[in-house]
Amino acid sequence: MPVWTGGKFGKGLTFDGVDDYVITGSRATTATDNFTIAAWFKTSSPTQEEKAIACNGDDSGGWCLMIRNSGKYSGLYGSVAWIDTTISVPTDTWSHFLM
Repeated sequence: MPVWTGGKFGKGLTFDGVDDYVITGSRATTATDNFTIAAWFKTSSPTQEEKAIACNGDDSGGWCLMIRNSGKYSGLYGSVAWIDTTISVPTDTWSHFLM
């Protein structure tokens, strides 16, 4: 599980890069709400397997920021189809992903 640590502004979570995740306990928003979701992340292997950066819900209703096996950014909003991009995720570089 992630560990709280000091950050540049306040605190943040440290992840070990293996199997850490955060459960919010309830839906942060619904598919009909107007919202923006953003995440900073760094990966050493963007093309080895699909990676969920941040998700809430599932394909029938929710949202997800994802890295596909192709190493490209992808997003889901509501029950619409996945929105795949042509933008490659860089290796070993901090990236900002938002939808």
